[in-house]
Amino acid sequence: MFRLGLRRKIFVVTLILISGVVLASGLYLQRQLRTWLEQRIDDELLHHAKIGGKLLEESLADAGDLAGQRARLDELAETLAVDTDTRVTIVDAQGQVVGDSQLNRDRTPNRPDYSSRPEIVDALRSPVGRARRVSTTSSAEMLHVAVAFGEPSPRGAIRVSATLSDVEAAIARLRVLLTIAGALGLILAAASSGLASQLLARRLERLVEQTRARHGHGPTDADLEHAGSVAIGTFGRLTRELDRAVERVGTERDRLDTILQSMQEAVLALDDQNRISLANTAAHRLFSRTSKLAGHALTDVVRVPDLVDLVARTRDEPQSGELTLPGPPIRRVLAHVAPLRAQPGRVLVLHDVSETRRLEQVRRDFVANVSHELRTPVSIIAANAETLLAGALSDEDAAKNFVDAISRNASRLAALIRDLLDLSRIEAGRYPLELRTISLEHPVRRAVEALGEQSAVKKIDLSFACEIEAAARSDSAACEQVAVNLVENAVKYTPAHGHVWVRLVDADDDVRVEIEDDGPGLAPQHRQRVFERFYRVDPGRSREMGGTGLGLSIVKHLVDAMGGQIGFRPSPTGGSVFWFAMPKPPQDDDDTASDSRSSS
Repeated sequence: MFRLGLRRKIFVVTLILISGVVLASGLYLQRQLRTWLEQRIDDELLHHAKIGGKLLEESLADAGDLAGQRARLDELAETLAVDTDTRVTIVDAQGQVVGDSQLNRDRTPNRPDYSSRPEIVDALRSPVGRARRVSTTSSAEMLHVAVAFGEPSPRGAIRVSATLSDVEAAIARLRVLLTIAGALGLILAAASSGLASQLLARRLERLVEQTRARHGHGPTDADLEHAGSVAIGTFGRLTRELDRAVERVGTERDRLDTILQSMQEAVLALDDQNRISLANTAAHRLFSRTSKLAGHALTDVVRVPDLVDLVARTRDEPQSGELTLPGPPIRRVLAHVAPLRAQPGRVLVLHDVSETRRLEQVRRDFVANVSHELRTPVSIIAANAETLLAGALSDEDAAKNFVDAISRNASRLAALIRDLLDLSRIEAGRYPLELRTISLEHPVRRAVEALGEQSAVKKIDLSFACEIEAAARSDSAACEQVAVNLVENAVKYTPAHGHVWVRLVDADDDVRVEIEDDGPGLAPQHRQRVFERFYRVDPGRSREMGGTGLGLSIVKHLVDAMGGQIGFRPSPTGGSVFWFAMPKPPQDDDDTASDSRSSS
């Protein structure tokens, strides 16, 4: 398709506008001239008719029937017609022609009946009648004006008629003049339009070049305010203001997008059809979706009737609720839905409270377990004290047993409180830890040596082996406490004449400490929960051996706090293997791997 340039477009549009104005003006002038000429002819005919009516009233004042005055009336009509350059017709009260300027010249013997002519009918009923039609004799369009004469009732009417050919001739002359003037005007307008369009196009092209230089190639020395035109200079200022406004909007958009994407809550924008129009990173993470959520229906992403009902109920006011999202993993979320103000739709915010609810349940279980664990020793202490106060002090042997029970349970209560305080400090991050490069061999060896006597009493073979460079990032005292707990557990639950092996092995980026025994081991149902607080495989046996149920939980929290790992696996001998691993130091860490406490 042929495409016009900017200059030609401006020229063509201007030429079309000028042509339209000239054509409309010509048509308007032609119509106004026709109306004015016809009105002038009408006024002249009315004036001539009124004068003729007065002459007829004066000349026929003493005459009788008008039909007997035809010759006289023909002569009078012809005289009036010659003086006014019109056709004059005189009719009686019945509409019969009694005088006519043309009939007199043509010597027509028969007089026509004009009683049905509109102008005659109107004139005989009211003072004036008018009509416009094509003459049957001359085929020219005629304007007729008739006036009644005679007092008190009309004796007849005089009609004055004129052809409109003069009007058409004047209109034709005007049309020729307008055509000539319009052609000359169009030529001049085309020339001026072409010149103006060329000048304007140059300025616009310069404006476009400067705008492109401004937005496409960075700053330029060209200043639109000095482009030689007030309008273009104003446009330049508006362009800069628009640049600043767009930059502010872009900055605000980026800031809001950054805030939205960094939110931990999942945010979904829904349209009026509940289709997702926007979703942040947390929403993709919550629904485990790698593809974009935008464009999908909400029910395609999550099929939870409670959530769909919550969204459907949100009309004018926000709605909130807590519900469960199917897994894996199953999650508990707080949902908040609010309607959009500027357009139809809603905003859905989902806050994952699964961990919060789990911790609340852990807290409830912990309180229940602590209450249970404290109740037993306190009850024993109270019962034995009451028995002593009731008179058992007089029986030396019985009193000794009661005091021994009070002492054992007081020690157990003190150990439980100590473990609870340690666990609380570790979880709160207030447990003193000094992480540095040490050799795990030293704290683990000290733990084994500390339990040598206990293992010897049970005739358990407790061995230690370290054939690697056991340098790791850890806290020496904490590692010793972890090793003591794990080795002590192994010694406690390994039957007499059993074996406990403690060894350090290389595990890629970690140094692993393994404590293996050939005891009864752990059944599969206990392996996942063995590090939970107050969890006991055999509660009665554990309390009998003086355990608080918090040892392995403290061990796990200590290892986690030091950045290590801890675990369990069954031993090939049927026993258990508890292990913990600490990370090796970086290659450029030249800190000494010695432990000052190893020399003491």
